[in-house]
Amino acid sequence: MKAYSEDLRKKILEAVDRGMPKSEAARTFGVSRTSVKRYAAARREGRPLTPKKHPGSKPKLEERARKLLEADVEDRPAITLKDRCRFLKEMVGVSVSESTLSRLLRKMGFSPKDGVWVRLRERSSSELLGVLWFAGIWTGGALYSWMSALPTPRSRRSTGGHAEAIEPTSRHPVTGVLTSPCFRA
Repeated sequence: MKAYSEDLRKKILEAVDRGMPKSEAARTFGVSRTSVKRYAAARREGRPLTPKKHPGSKPKLEERARKLLEADVEDRPAITLKDRCRFLKEMVGVSVSESTLSRLLRKMGFSPKDGVWVRLRERSSSELLGVLWFAGIWTGGALYSWMSALPTPRSRRSTGGHAEAIEPTSRHPVTGVLTSPCFRA
């Protein structure tokens, strides 16, 4: 649970100072009666009302090791997690499991694509709409005029030496869903 802010703690104590009972202050501000008593005791003893920092666990890799790892992933994206763990052990002297390393790489913005770790990037709205359109999900609006300028893809398969074009607004023969501009062989 997240600690209550210093501002809320001060407001609770101001209400108690105005004569509000501690249990009523606790109900009013949505905190426990024990918390109200703890804040009052802290003020009485001259301790600060600021929330304490909770230590948590120390990160496995410090900043220097993270930068080294990031540079290594960008230089050698196809290296396996096992080899990358060995690399960290040799270079930094820190032993991490493959699952810990995978979580760390994802947290750093990398994702495994076909055995290669690549940095994820956000797509622009026009890229997303283009992907949706080519997938046959988006078929109308202002996007259609933008896409009509795109070259029509050609099929590598053919039936009798030719491919049959499907118009962007045609319907799929089975589902009835509007289809994207592709070719059926």
